[in-house]
Order: sequence, then C-alpha cells, then structure tokens
Amino acid sequence: MAKFAKLSFNKDELNKELSGFFKGILENGAVDAVLAPMAQGKKGVRLSLVTSAGATGAVDPFAPVAPVSGAKIASSLTARPSGRKVAMVLRPCEIRAVVELVKLKQVNLDDVLMIGMDCLGRYENTDFAKFQEQGGTSETFLEKAAAGNTATGDFDVAGACKICEFPAADNVDLRLCAIGSGSGAVFIEAVTDKGKAALEKSGVKIGDSPAGRDDAVKKLVAGRTEAKDKKFAEFRAETNNFQALGE
Repeated sequence: MAKFAKLSFNKDELNKELSGFFKGILENGAVDAVLAPMAQGKKGVRLSLVTSAGATGAVDPFAPVAPVSGAKIASSLTARPSGRKVAMVLRPCEIRAVVELVKLKQVNLDDVLMIGMDCLGRYENTDFAKFQEQGGTSETFLEKAAAGNTATGDFDVAGACKICEFPAADNVDLRLCAIGSGSGAVFIEAVTDKGKAALEKSGVKIGDSPAGRDDAVKKLVAGRTEAKDKKFAEFRAETNNFQALGE
C-alpha cells in the first residue's frame, strides 16, 4: 500500500518545503546525489546534479519548462556503474523514454531512485523566459493549471502537453503529487519499497493522503483524451488525400 507525506506551504514557499525533503534524503543516506530541475538565475531552470545537502535550496521540480531531455541525462549518468545512489526527478514523458532506454540497455536503474512529478504542461524555452519576466512562479502556474488555465499572456503550454494522457508518472519509486492536492499543499507518494525507505529517511512526516487525487487525475486525463481525439480527427480531415499530405 502506498504511503504519503503532505508538504504544506505558505505563499512562495513550495520549493522551500521540497528542498527540505531532498536535503533529508541526502543527509540521511537514502541517496548520494539528486538530479532535479533547479533554478539557475537568469539561465532559467535546468536539470542539475547535486551531491551536497546544502545545494538543494535551488530545486524547482514543478517549473513548467524542460530545456533538455532528462532521459538523455539519465543515460549519461548510468552508462557506467558508479555504486552511488542517485535520485532522478523527471517528468512522466521523460520517464517513459527512460523505460524504453532500459530495454535497449542504455540506462541502468539499479542505483536510481526514480521520482516522478505530476505534469500540467510545459512552456517552450522562450515562453518560459517571458513567464519568469512577468513574475510567474511554479506556484502560480500550478494554481492556474489546477483551475484549467495554463495560458499566460499570449502564450500557452506546448500543444503536445494539451493532449498528453499521462499527467501522472508511472514506473517510479516516488511521486510528487500536485494534481488533486488542494491549494497550499503537495504530497509525496511512496510507490515501491525503495520509495518507502527513502521517504522514511527523508525526515518528513508520513500520514495524510490526498483524498481528491484519483478523481482529479481521471478528470484531467478525460479532458486531454477528448482534446487528443478532436485534434486527431482534425488532422485526418486535413490529410485525407495525397495532395493534402504533400502540402
């Protein structure tokens, strides 16, 4: 049975609470390193590898951007056995790519603690820069996206994100749950025994579970499935002959 830990936060303190969790798993030996999206000042948010508990203050897992492929980095990090345990915080689409690379023996997960995060979409890199310039944060994005609005000004999340039927990650040890968590809270879900052991070592309190999560995930998936079916129908109508395919 899955275990949950609730992280409650005040305004602008989401990443502070998440930092405490990552700091805990490093300090208490659950992992030796953490690969996660981290703030890089004017360079935005990028996947970064840290081995010091004191460096986790820059974590920003829910930032709506993905400038590089996490699966490619996972392949590079696990190409040779290191004997060091690494927590990898990746989006659902990146994790699905990792699973395929495992089949091709291009990723080895023996020493990996896989952490998936709920994904409500991502902006293109240039749009994310505008998002930050306008004062946008992961918290404001999650709040708007939970209400069904991912647009900011004249831009929106990538079209593929709007029809993605996998907003919650599978094949993971832990999940960072934002969907259905309510305002001012995220949950950490331990899915596997490896995940439960890490959660217990993190120092966060285990207990509450997000009561509305399942329904919220199902509702989001249903909406995206409907949007996907509509988009595919439009595409088939536009490319129903050889001439249209060539244009």
